[in-house]
Amino acid sequence: MPLRSSLLQQILKSAGLRLVSVLAMFAITVLIARNATTEQFGQYSFYLSLYFILLIPVAGGLPQLLVREVASLSKAQKLDQLLSLMRGVRRYNLLLLVTIVCGLVAALAWCNAGEVSPYLVLLAATPAYLAMAASGAYMRGRGEVFIGQLPEFLIRPVVHLICVGMYLLLVDQVHLLSLLLTAAASYWIAGILSWVMAEKYDYSDLKRLHNYVDVSWKPLLNSLWPLTLVAGVQVLNAQIGILFLGGMASEESVALFKVAQTLTNPLNILLSVFALVMQPRFAAHFAAKDMHALQRQFAWVALAAFALVIPVVSAFILFPDVFLVTIFGADYASAEGTLVMLSIAGLVNCSMGCVGVLLNMTGYEKESLKGVVLSLLVNIGACYLLVPPLGVYGAAIAFLFNIVMWNVYLAYVAYSKLGVLPSFLGMFCAKGN
Repeated sequence: MPLRSSLLQQILKSAGLRLVSVLAMFAITVLIARNATTEQFGQYSFYLSLYFILLIPVAGGLPQLLVREVASLSKAQKLDQLLSLMRGVRRYNLLLLVTIVCGLVAALAWCNAGEVSPYLVLLAATPAYLAMAASGAYMRGRGEVFIGQLPEFLIRPVVHLICVGMYLLLVDQVHLLSLLLTAAASYWIAGILSWVMAEKYDYSDLKRLHNYVDVSWKPLLNSLWPLTLVAGVQVLNAQIGILFLGGMASEESVALFKVAQTLTNPLNILLSVFALVMQPRFAAHFAAKDMHALQRQFAWVALAAFALVIPVVSAFILFPDVFLVTIFGADYASAEGTLVMLSIAGLVNCSMGCVGVLLNMTGYEKESLKGVVLSLLVNIGACYLLVPPLGVYGAAIAFLFNIVMWNVYLAYVAYSKLGVLPSFLGMFCAKGN
């Protein structure tokens, strides 16, 4: 009972943070959509999608790997190795910062500033993003799940909202570069604060009480690359529709897809709340070979997520035009079909639980990689075929088909490899019981 109570408290705290993050990002999207033209909003969304893809090789699966390794080393009291691991991560961040500064100087010297400035603004925020992600993962791995989420899910979105609000109050005409600057500023503020928080929590004590030791980096890198590929493919899957629409359709279609995506994002974010809390628990149950507990906790998460999203999905399917016109304006009413399809995709995803995280936390990250690569290929092929004739509707259909394919494949792997049934039905029947 105490375990369930503690787990529930962590989930509620994480859900509260994610709710603040969702509301802040939602408000940012509404403010920009209502004050900018649909073309400007489409360009803003397109540049952010490109930036998220740029982050794949920089951070990728590093946060998940750090959570897993920090949790394992902390449980085994191997604090010297933990200290050395984090020193390596911080050296990597410093190297990245130096490399990007050199790249920015070269770009400003050799390129036309008007052409590269949107990319440069976001590129300059990359070291801050890595600092935020790594420090948050360290604190979550040490057991401070709530504190470890503060920079990414409270500080950054709230700062971004404040910057956007102040900018729109001070200007009469919206400019794309200024909007991107508000995003970059929020990453730097959150990155610096997350670094400070990790030091204040207990990282400074680790450096004072323990010595650096040699760390075997090869096994870590062998685990990092599939985790990075999995994270990268997931980012591509989420952004590929916007990329195809921006490249093969128009900025207006990107804007329509983005507003529908914004409304349905809470469905996926709800599942990610459970995933963040459950990552160390999945790893601990698997390490202890307690498959019964692993199955029960996974099934509980799937049931909770499914029950919570049904009312929201029903509302989006029955009254899509009401949400779009009331919140974003009449210019976005034509996104109602897209909203319906993305809502169904979110329901499918939540009903299967965080199966990808389950595989990553139990050493089957390569199997997880196969599933997400397959779904990405399906998504790319479907977008290539459907976006030119159908526009935004083609991107939505491709996204729905990709979500179904991905979840079905990973569910098969989880049941065959772990004996875990990735559904709330796992409460009643599972090989692992």
